[in-house]
Amino acid sequence: MLKYSTDLAIFRNCVRHYLLSVMSTVEEFHLMNIDQRLLKAISDLRWNVPTDIQQAVIPLILEKKNLSVQARTGSGKTAAFAIPIIHMILESKLLQAEQRTSALIITPTKELCDQITKDVKSLCKYASREVSVVDVAQSSDVDVLRPVLVEKPDIIVGTPFRILAQLHRKRLNFEDLAFLVVDEADLVLAFGYGKDIQELKSYLPKTHLQVILMSATLDETTKELRRSIHTGEWVRVELAEENFLPSNSRLTQYMISAEESSKYAILIAMIRLKLIRGKTMIFTNSIDRCYKLRIFLEEFGVQTVILNSELPIATRCHTVQQFNRGLYDYLLATDENDSADVTEPSKKHQRNFSKDREYGVSRGIDFKLVSNVINFDFPLTAKRYVHRVGRTARADQMGTALSFVSNAEEPRLIEVAALLTRGLQAEPGLSDKSTVDAVFKPYQFRLSEVDGFRYRAADIVGRISRKRIREARLKEIKMELINSERLKGYFADHAADYDALRHDKPLSTVAQPHLKDVPEYMVPPSLQALVRSSTRRTRSRQHFQKRKRSGKHDAPSTSAAGGQSVQEASGHIKLKQLRSHKTKMALARNPAKLAQIKTQLARRRKAANPLFSFGKKGQTSRKTK
Repeated sequence: MLKYSTDLAIFRNCVRHYLLSVMSTVEEFHLMNIDQRLLKAISDLRWNVPTDIQQAVIPLILEKKNLSVQARTGSGKTAAFAIPIIHMILESKLLQAEQRTSALIITPTKELCDQITKDVKSLCKYASREVSVVDVAQSSDVDVLRPVLVEKPDIIVGTPFRILAQLHRKRLNFEDLAFLVVDEADLVLAFGYGKDIQELKSYLPKTHLQVILMSATLDETTKELRRSIHTGEWVRVELAEENFLPSNSRLTQYMISAEESSKYAILIAMIRLKLIRGKTMIFTNSIDRCYKLRIFLEEFGVQTVILNSELPIATRCHTVQQFNRGLYDYLLATDENDSADVTEPSKKHQRNFSKDREYGVSRGIDFKLVSNVINFDFPLTAKRYVHRVGRTARADQMGTALSFVSNAEEPRLIEVAALLTRGLQAEPGLSDKSTVDAVFKPYQFRLSEVDGFRYRAADIVGRISRKRIREARLKEIKMELINSERLKGYFADHAADYDALRHDKPLSTVAQPHLKDVPEYMVPPSLQALVRSSTRRTRSRQHFQKRKRSGKHDAPSTSAAGGQSVQEASGHIKLKQLRSHKTKMALARNPAKLAQIKTQLARRRKAANPLFSFGKKGQTSRKTK
């Protein structure tokens, strides 16, 4: 029988033993005695069986234990603390009618705040009137949330800085706070929130506060945070580090030995030859490298979207939503803020761009159905590798990780392999090469077979100067700021237009159309059949779209018996085009053309129906008998 102590460690195998011996009946959510409204929302989300971490954590939270939880990404940590907290809030409302703030959820990044808020709201789908959730991190203007915070929402989500900003204006009251959750706890101090946490502690109640720390790693930083928040009894739920990534049956990890001059050629060859399929995240180590790669791919007609700390928070959240919905195939990302164990660049080499310290992309964010993760630049630390690759093969899905490794990056590759093989029964004195081979599969790619791509890539990379990269960064920041600020109110009332807003518009006007096509002589013989069939499908689709736009695909010929003429059919096509958002926006800039098209359509309608009126207001074309 397990006993609770001041610092009790429950490891993965012990958790399973604990569940089977003490809670063997808890195999489904409905056996956990949680509220029926929660069960209905869980059913809508199609969560059939709780994950290991949920089976371990939910009962402990319901028992009012202070927890320090370690679990890998994609294991269901958010639901593990959200479900019991919502359940206990619903129970408390049966006994106390007075509205109060019961739970505070702290995260280090705005993106994670947005995701947790949406997850909690989805769990409160059938209890939205009873449980209210507010994210205080999404608006830079603290006064915007004043009307909402006056109502004392049940759950507050935010970063330490944004929460303190509201506390300083006395918009929040934590006297009756019952739950404090710190998600990605190791990053909270790593992001420089140490002083904010100490100040925030003075606003928290001294007693009757249940604290839950959730993290992918439990290190000295997490212990320091735990001591600074609460000095009572803790239960520690821990998973071994080597289990942070999914098993080899679900996640396949490849590596390609490639120097800087070859990385671009190999990547574009793999994309153009259809060797990379599905939603793909491509990581670089700096923002400049990210924009250089995007400009390079644009030259070859590959549309991508970028996530980095310079973009507005609304843009970043919207981009993640659209990527999860499948609007983009390739997402370029940097994780320059995601770790504290990397030395900050000197001021001499820092760009004069405004970065958001509350940005984070490789930790915590739930990117859905990501098929591939590509490390174009090998991560600077082993922990970064784990967090990057953890974006794929989530929730029992399959995934692939591909890393480009140069000679200078090989020591980091060995460090990652040593971390991931820790705890495995390996022979003593295993060589570095054997350690790497135990984790990574070499991706067989002969660059000599794609010389055409190498020459083209070298030419394009040579023309991407620092000035061009800087101009591209400024251009995108300006575009996204306009989308984020000026149109914020408009998009709030026009959801369809908001969905149509895209973030993958070309950054550079210097493009060569011939690079979008892959000549047959550049395709290796083994892949010609695959590329040829894919090209035929693409051209057929483009031809159909072209005929559709011209109205030729469904315009019948004029018959003597009286049928619809080509012009009339074309008129109907134009009418349909008028209803599309893109055409409306184009014609709005040309009122004369819009009036002309409307008049022509009205005349055609009048010819078919003499009772149809058009023209100036008050005029009529009705014929009297």
